[in-house]
Amino acid sequence: MYFHLGLLENRSAFNLTFPSPTWKSLKFRYQKLHHSDHKICRQFILVNELADDLMYDCLIFQHDKEWDIGLTVISNEGKGGKYYFSAPRSEQIDPCKTKVQDWKTFFFLHMDHVGKSPDLPVTMQLSPFSNVSYNISLVECANSTDQSCSNRTSHYEVFIGDPQTSADCEGDQCTVYLTLRDNPGRYAVTAQIVSPECPNNSCFISVSPTFSVEPSQVRIWITVAFGFALSFILAFALTLHCHIKQNRNLFLGLKEKQPTVLLIYLAENQRCWDLVNMLAVFLKEVCYVYPYVIDNDVGSQDPNFWTSKHMNQVDRLVFLVPGDPDSESVTPIRDHWTYALKYFTGHYFATHQVTDKVATVIFPFSADVPSQIANVQHFKLVQDMDSLVTWIHHGTWLDCKLLWGPQIKSQCQKNVTYTLSDITKAVGNVSLDPTCHNDCQINKNSDGKNVLSDPVEGMYASQTASPLHDKCSERQNCDTASEVACDSSVEVFDPEVPDIELSILGEKTSRSVDEQSSDESSDEVDD
Repeated sequence: MYFHLGLLENRSAFNLTFPSPTWKSLKFRYQKLHHSDHKICRQFILVNELADDLMYDCLIFQHDKEWDIGLTVISNEGKGGKYYFSAPRSEQIDPCKTKVQDWKTFFFLHMDHVGKSPDLPVTMQLSPFSNVSYNISLVECANSTDQSCSNRTSHYEVFIGDPQTSADCEGDQCTVYLTLRDNPGRYAVTAQIVSPECPNNSCFISVSPTFSVEPSQVRIWITVAFGFALSFILAFALTLHCHIKQNRNLFLGLKEKQPTVLLIYLAENQRCWDLVNMLAVFLKEVCYVYPYVIDNDVGSQDPNFWTSKHMNQVDRLVFLVPGDPDSESVTPIRDHWTYALKYFTGHYFATHQVTDKVATVIFPFSADVPSQIANVQHFKLVQDMDSLVTWIHHGTWLDCKLLWGPQIKSQCQKNVTYTLSDITKAVGNVSLDPTCHNDCQINKNSDGKNVLSDPVEGMYASQTASPLHDKCSERQNCDTASEVACDSSVEVFDPEVPDIELSILGEKTSRSVDEQSSDESSDEVDD
């Protein structure tokens, strides 16, 4: 802003300077605030690039009036801003006649920062007087309808002592930052010269156009986000409470009725057999699952018939993938793994479509999953133990995270049963020796193949299908060339098999699938 000496009258002139402009088109608009119909718009098109500064002088202001002006500038590059200032009368900025007491300090507000930044930049033009200081203040208007803000309260002040040495000043301009409060209201900025010639701060006080501070959008969004977060926490807490209550009832119900699971395995050595038993005990004592292990539960029944019936009737069927599927089991029931795979691909599972109850458990030492069970669900132990238990119980993701995860990792039962750490250690022991050592011999037919009965089909297979305690003469393909003598006193179990430590999981009189179907099986045999 500067004083323009005219032939007829003097005016206050406004200068816009663009250092080395790079834009091609520029638009700006002067608008008299609070009077929407008083505005002047200009557009400038820059044809050639300029290395020098581009200046534009506006002489539109009347010499005897003070105007509150809003200036909006925007270029084709999307740069620009919105500014508020009060245009002084010409006699208020006459460098030859105006005294320091009457000088109106010119400054403008960077309005783009209002509502978006905690600070409001204010750029002030220095006066032509030497040895003066400046006081710039943010004030709140007592009356929101008072455009002159005559009754005001100061909220924040910045004092510029020596403009020549101040870090806020450069050339003939100083830019300071006034902190805006979050409280909504009507505000203005004042600037005043501080000089010995103005005792008791009697120099003229320049007042900017007033502006409104609306409630902070950030504050509103924070409040909304906090409300949503609180609602989510309350909903989650309520869901968690209900889930814990359901889990408590679930545990009570599992004490009376537990899901049954049949473990299909191939015990390649004593360590593998110990791992199978340990896993069975862990599932029963910690996970409220009733496991079936053929070497512990078959008794005097035909192993193939027992396997077929339990594969049909249990709630879940789990294949424990061995390290060498072609090896021989060290337990008396040697062909359990091979028979189960063959029966799984048979008529019953093909027609009943119940593969969703089947899963495989893969250990670090396990070989590739056999093709017969390659398309069922897989679990890696021990990292997927919580997911496996949740699957057995038909649970949900919340059950996995809030119920079975903490349950299987708990150390509260370490004095009475195995823990997850024991299972992890047992898996590690087997992994140390992935090679299966088996010194046991297995009976073979004259063609050199392992003795294996055909799968027993159907939900309730006949008990006449090759029981292991039948005489050898009742077997198919049995002849004098067989290593097993055809004698009425000889059974399929090899008497040379070394003693194997067989773990009994406990009394099963109330949970045995055999007893649940004994009457039906007996009726079929009678028939």
